[in-house]
Amino acid sequence: MVTSPHLVSDYLEDLPGKLLDRAGVVETFVAGKPGIYALYRNGSLYYVGLATDLKARLKQHQKDRHSGEWDRFSVYLTTSDNHLKDLESLLLRVTKKPNGNRQNGKFQGARNQNAEIKRRYKSKQAEEFNEDFNLSAKKSNKKGPATKNESPTRSGPFALRGYHKGNTVKALLKKDGSVRIGTENHTSLSSAAMAVTGHPTNGRWFWHIKRSKGWVRIKLA
Repeated sequence: MVTSPHLVSDYLEDLPGKLLDRAGVVETFVAGKPGIYALYRNGSLYYVGLATDLKARLKQHQKDRHSGEWDRFSVYLTTSDNHLKDLESLLLRVTKKPNGNRQNGKFQGARNQNAEIKRRYKSKQAEEFNEDFNLSAKKSNKKGPATKNESPTRSGPFALRGYHKGNTVKALLKKDGSVRIGTENHTSLSSAAMAVTGHPTNGRWFWHIKRSKGWVRIKLA
């Protein structure tokens, strides 16, 4: 079986910048080598960059605008320079762009899926809202007689009650499925329940809704 070469072939970490002034110490490892490097100041990450010649780039940073701004460095030699730009961008985004970097990391050809995740989240909220209140069953029996366990429809909002450590918590379930407690809005039944209990809580079990037989858990409504 043919195996792919490792991305990183060699590395040096957390070395004092003054070592670069000692001929033959570091330069033999990094001269003419591609890779990613990191500069540090007082133990904190200051700058992240890429280079096809790490020796030349580090020496450059001893004289350019970064001079005197860093005291230690790390280098990661890569087996090729094919993906150096993506690697640099990845590090910049993960580290939230160190102070010494002027540009944010950008990926060429990559898609930002945040909008899709938001769409799926909203769709899931709508599904859970329908499930919580048996809307599909309600619609299928729209012309039939109401039962004492008749589920509410989207004509809400609906008053909710929660019970925690001997206290009754009042809330309001809004038409969009969010929950308001006092002046604070929460995106779902469970997030609202967690705001009360302080730990992850099943909102369909925690919250109660008014029925002909009194306040009952949404899960049992």
